[in-house]
Amino acid sequence: MFDSEYFRTTLSADVEATNPEATVEVHLLNGHTLRLRSVLAVHSEYVAFEVYRAPRNEGTHHARWHGVGVAMAEGGETLRATVSYQAVAAVTVIPPRGSGEVRVGFGS
Repeated sequence: MFDSEYFRTTLSADVEATNPEATVEVHLLNGHTLRLRSVLAVHSEYVAFEVYRAPRNEGTHHARWHGVGVAMAEGGETLRATVSYQAVAAVTVIPPRGSGEVRVGFGS
């Protein structure tokens, strides 16, 4: 189960260990996935995230992690989401694709 300590310290350490340019996704028990820009505030029962709006073309959007306590982005590319710890099923840290990486399909 996730708690305030995870979102305050462990998540940032996981991103640094993977790649500072990683994409962070929070998977909720209701089936929704949030792509995080940052953790805005950590409380005893819930956490406030800055999340990216869902892009029209998911395959070309790189939703980069910015950290804990980072100010919200300007220009409407993000939203604020408040989530209870009990609603979080999993957190995924995805390293960026390498420029020389072979991809399947027409987008390569």
